[in-house]
Amino acid sequence: MNDRRFISRKLLITTAIVWLALPLVIFLTTWIRPIIGWPMAVGVVWASARTITGVKSPSDVIVYVDRRFLIMAVLVFLFTVFSGIGGLAYQDHWDHGFRNAVFNDLVYHPWPVTEIKEGKIELLCYYLAFWLPAAVVAKLSGSMLIGNMVQLLYAFIGFMMIAVFVFNIIGVRKIKFWVLILVALFCGWDIVTFFISSPDLVQTLSVKQIYLAIKDIPFWSMSAPALPALSLLIYNQGIASWVALGLLYDQRADIRRLLFLYSLLFLFAPIPAAGLLPAMTYWMCKHLKMAFSAENVVGGFVFLIIGLYFLANNRTDGLDAVYPTFGEYLWKISLFTFMSYVIYLPYIWKYVHKNAFFWILFVTAIVVPYFTLNGRTDLGARIGIPLTYCFMVLVIKSVLEMRQWPRYKAVALVVTLMIGMVSSSGMYCSNLVMNYRSYVGRTPFRQDWMPTTFDGEVCPLKENFVASGESSFTKYLMKRED
Repeated sequence: MNDRRFISRKLLITTAIVWLALPLVIFLTTWIRPIIGWPMAVGVVWASARTITGVKSPSDVIVYVDRRFLIMAVLVFLFTVFSGIGGLAYQDHWDHGFRNAVFNDLVYHPWPVTEIKEGKIELLCYYLAFWLPAAVVAKLSGSMLIGNMVQLLYAFIGFMMIAVFVFNIIGVRKIKFWVLILVALFCGWDIVTFFISSPDLVQTLSVKQIYLAIKDIPFWSMSAPALPALSLLIYNQGIASWVALGLLYDQRADIRRLLFLYSLLFLFAPIPAAGLLPAMTYWMCKHLKMAFSAENVVGGFVFLIIGLYFLANNRTDGLDAVYPTFGEYLWKISLFTFMSYVIYLPYIWKYVHKNAFFWILFVTAIVVPYFTLNGRTDLGARIGIPLTYCFMVLVIKSVLEMRQWPRYKAVALVVTLMIGMVSSSGMYCSNLVMNYRSYVGRTPFRQDWMPTTFDGEVCPLKENFVASGESSFTKYLMKRED
């Protein structure tokens, strides 16, 4: 067995850190004043190297690279193409339309991306880390096609790491395809919540339409996003979130570098990072003496710089209640929590009932949807990404033990999973239908109806992507040509 090829812990951790850190280094050296950005970029590279060289048990086998692994790689690549990233398959009209506009702005504008409108500076201010490596290649090559293919490759590497990290967490060294199926299809009972939260809409839809409908954001303020939403819609934050969560779990004992590793997620996905904040604070405080290190100081400065960048956006101005009464919030969040999470608790109870980190994560995902950022409900809809990941991995880990369970418990879990899969499979089938329609109708897969985020006439959510007016970031941190 020792001569078999395998993915070692060091290779997996190195790939994840480079994948997450590369966009941050690009951002620091091209968007931030050189006197600040370049030293910070050097600090990120240094902290990354220190973390990689300090990996414990670097030669441990994570998964074996055999025929099954190669088949998995092919399947993951086809899944990446199917997601629409890169434009080789159908892209969702709404979500991909906005994200393609961000990529266009990154490719066709000098960095940092700004415009002057009516004497005021406007800044592209969004979680844009995912596109930065591809945008660099597109700029240097002068080819948007090459840039899109780099996006596809970057996403493929991300999806592969997600799969390998899941096998790492559940302790399986040889690829099992049923694990991949559960990763792809795991979901809460969104179908049940959909019927209860949208009764008027349900009455107007056929059974087929209900099956194909997107059902992952009940009441438009809360969500437990599974892989379909994270891959087909919000891939720019979804892929990175699951990669980072796998990395943080594996390196959870390396407290001297944990804050730094946590900071690598921020430019990709600030809301999921916020969902982790209370639990991470607890974990760091629990090991406070070990937490003081130069690497974690670098991570702290990363949070400060990227935080000031995000605060330039007017969407971060106000924190308000979503619901007019607390009672309305209470019954809706109770329904959502039961259908998304509580249904799986009996099967993972032995892993979580004494786990304070988990319960802090759980409470965070329930409390935050009460609030909105300046009228937008993205905060509540994406805060649950870390918790949903935990449930998905722990449920899969529990399935490994089903043979030792009483028959009624095993059957109950299978039924629970199958009801959840109605929603996730429906999203994939909807994407298949749209691929077929686009192919038959000879319409482009790629959504290019929005060329830029800066034009409010073509970008209906311009304020989500563009910060208007001077801010602390534009005054003191942003690189300027003058």
